[in-house]
Amino acid sequence: MKLDARKWNVLSGIIVVASSYIASSLVKKTWKKVGDGRPPEHPRLPTANLKTAMVVAGITGITSAAIKFVVVRFAGKQWRYYGGELPEQRS
Repeated sequence: MKLDARKWNVLSGIIVVASSYIASSLVKKTWKKVGDGRPPEHPRLPTANLKTAMVVAGITGITSAAIKFVVVRFAGKQWRYYGGELPEQRS
């Protein structure tokens, strides 16, 4: 099986979606242990406490970006190791 750039794009998309889910779950579990109760399920709704919603959204965003960066970078190195072709970088 040829590991071309198109297959890499599909794989990296799946990795990004999975990483987002993992980050969200991680933040919720950590918030329950460390924070004061349950985090808001839907921080965008007006019924959520603004301060809590902003903190949860910020932590989730930072965690998600960090996990995506590390996992996609590692997967890219493995992809190249096994002879895969990565897409051209855009400037």
